[in-house]
Amino acid sequence: MNIRAKYRLLLVVWIVSAVTLGLGSMYITEYFIVPLLVVTFVVGGYCAFLKCPNCGKLVLHNPLKILGINFYIWTPRIPNKCTKCGIELH
Repeated sequence: MNIRAKYRLLLVVWIVSAVTLGLGSMYITEYFIVPLLVVTFVVGGYCAFLKCPNCGKLVLHNPLKILGINFYIWTPRIPNKCTKCGIELH
């Protein structure tokens, strides 16, 4: 499974679990907030540490050029090519 497929699968899992646990916390008991927070931190942490298969760079930590200065920020999307080694990320 490639990086984009893992990322999309994780986003779908997070959305489905957030909706179910959110509705459960509204209609059943407020204690459904705890597993919602756990799922959010686990999925977010796993997404944040997805790495390029070639060089090992984190794929969501990318440079942004503002006024000629490169700033590294966490982006919500995976770029087409790795910003370090240039390999296609598909």
